[in-house]
Amino acid sequence: MKKILLTLSVLLFSVVALFAAQEMNVTWQWLLDDPEVQYYRYQLDGTLDDGWTVVSADISEYTATGLDPYSDHTLYLERSYDAINWSETASSTAEALLVLPVEEEVVPAEEEAPAQQETAAPVITPAEETAVLEPAALDPVAVADEDESRFAFSLLMKGSMLLPVDYENFKFDPYVGATLSFDFANIITVGDNFGFGLRWDIEGNLVNVIAVKDLFTSAKEFFDIDNYDASLMTALMFTADVRAGFFNLNLGVGGGAGMYNGEKEGTIGQDYKLKDFKIGDATFQSAAFVQGALGMRFYMGSCFSLGLEGVYRFMLPSMTHVVDAGLVMGFTF
Repeated sequence: MKKILLTLSVLLFSVVALFAAQEMNVTWQWLLDDPEVQYYRYQLDGTLDDGWTVVSADISEYTATGLDPYSDHTLYLERSYDAINWSETASSTAEALLVLPVEEEVVPAEEEAPAQQETAAPVITPAEETAVLEPAALDPVAVADEDESRFAFSLLMKGSMLLPVDYENFKFDPYVGATLSFDFANIITVGDNFGFGLRWDIEGNLVNVIAVKDLFTSAKEFFDIDNYDASLMTALMFTADVRAGFFNLNLGVGGGAGMYNGEKEGTIGQDYKLKDFKIGDATFQSAAFVQGALGMRFYMGSCFSLGLEGVYRFMLPSMTHVVDAGLVMGFTF
């Protein structure tokens, strides 16, 4: 992560005299030469966890009005690439414009008062007069050290619709599935936004084994669990992630294996000529596959994300194509 010089300065302030009250208006301006910075956050006269105001990178100044002109005021500023990790805090102080008047010394009545001394007049800047302060010199501020780890573990849950495609017989058998994934992102990082990782998927599916044309003639058969086969698959993929602010694009390639419990005519096991094996009295079919995945997620805060993902799977030994599209919900720890 590059170390960038962040300059924060008081641009101008003014004193406004309204009847017996004075107020000070101060404008702070910051300059940053890193175009990859996406967010700033600032806080006046404090650094409380819940006191920050977050703005986008196109905002470069902040004006505070109605401040006490007899006190100093300090603005604290941080910046971020992703609104999750923040830089060290830069600060700049606007000194008080007015000085409280010196009270006149009271001389005891029984003593002869010495020659009266003049009271120091308060230092008051005329109304609406403005002054420009020199920029405060700050040390370079870095969002993160270059050796800081960006490793992230996420638990992903996906609900999807899968479509095995038999081009030879022009047959399409849609079925539904649910996937639980353990995602280990940024095990290896390249630059500020790119990284490589691993993902382990565990997927369960239900497929209706009656013909598609029959779904519209018999609602009873459609909702009968006996007309469904189940499958269980697991896959391991090498992944690449690109993160930019709240947006995350991920790609994956890998392979795995699965088993199906179809014994009836027309099941996916029968259609795709999978290898039979038995566990007790139950007959199952097994298959291996290679797959690729492409997905995008949008972070809603530092932990929760929501997005879409598509998967292409090539089943062996049946040479069958399966496409999968689903909604992904993630929790990053």
